Amino acid sequence: ATCTLTGRFGIRHASLCNLSVLGVYVALEDMPALGARGRISFHLPRASEEFRAEVRVCWQNPEFPARAHALPPGCGLCFENLEPKQEDLLRSLAPQVLGILLRRYGGNFANAEDAVQEALIEAAATWAAQGSPREPRAWLITVAQRRLIDHWRSETARRARDERSLAVPEAGVD
Repeated sequence: ATCTLTGRFGIRHASLCNLSVLGVYVALEDMPALGARGRISFHLPRASEEFRAEVRVCWQNPEFPARAHALPPGCGLCFENLEPKQEDLLRSLAPQVLGILLRRYGGNFANAEDAVQEALIEAAATWAAQGSPREPRAWLITVAQRRLIDHWRSETARRARDERSLAVPEAGVD
C-alpha cells in the first residue's frame, strides 16, 4: 500500500511495509530527519476511510551500510496520538485477539495476523479520537473477525473470477 507523509519536511510518498499498534515502517529513499514529526495517511485494504495519524520518525534504515532485517531503505514511524494507557492496552490485547481468531477460525496464520493488525490500526485511530471502549478486547475481536471474514469473501470472489476466466474457451480454438 502507498502512503503519504506530510510535515515540515514537505510531502513524501512511500510504500507501507509493516503496521503495528505502535507505528509503521515505510520504504522511501528521501527520509525525513530522525525525530521529525508529521502526519501519515493511507488506505487499509477493505477499509472505507483513509487512516490518518500523527507520527514521529523513530528510526532510520538507510541502504548503506546495512539494511535492518532485509527491509528496503526507509524509516520507522511511531504513532503520536495514542495515550500510553491505550498503547499498553493494545499491546497486551493483540496476542490474545490473534489467539482467539486462530482458535475460532483456524486457517492461515498470516491472514489472522493481518486482520488483527488492521483492527489495531482502526483502534489507534478510533480510540485516540473517541477514547477506549468499555470492552476493548471484545471491540478488537469483533473488528478483527470482520476483517478476516472480509478477506475470505474477497479471496472467494477472486478465485471464482479466476475459475470463470479459465473456463471460457478462447475464440477460434476448437
